[in-house]
Amino acid sequence: MQIDGTWAISHIEKNCPDSVDNIGVAPLPTPEGGEAASVAGGWKICANANSEYAEEAAEFAVWMFGDDPARMEQWCTDIKFAYAPRNSITEANEEFYNEGLKEVFTTQVLGTEKPEMRLPAEVSTILQDMLQTAYFDTSISVEDCIADAEAQVNDFLSTYEGAL
Repeated sequence: MQIDGTWAISHIEKNCPDSVDNIGVAPLPTPEGGEAASVAGGWKICANANSEYAEEAAEFAVWMFGDDPARMEQWCTDIKFAYAPRNSITEANEEFYNEGLKEVFTTQVLGTEKPEMRLPAEVSTILQDMLQTAYFDTSISVEDCIADAEAQVNDFLSTYEGAL
């Protein structure tokens, strides 16, 4: 069992086709009374306005995703499995998005996404370590894992001078 995203589906379908029938997909569990949630974001193509090459980067982003919807469609359905920011791409490829392992993402995960937090690498590492400990170290309670990570983050933030 592992927590993964849409990128894993493309990999499995292209590189392990004999295994597809032995793999299941499920949304993340939701606590009682809670709301379904997944993470979206982070690894996208964007243009930094402060870059020396901001204009060229913006032109590339528009070329990649704005000029020709067929390019975005190919990116999201052939090169990888992803949801386009244009609903028309998903709607035009409804069969693709609802076949096989992709169906659970489309019908149960899509729409639950929350923006990915922008964190300094040090904070991301603390949170990743906390999750690993909570998942695999039965000698410590989840509450203690959280308290330990909170103390580490607060300690880091007490001297951090960057942007959040």
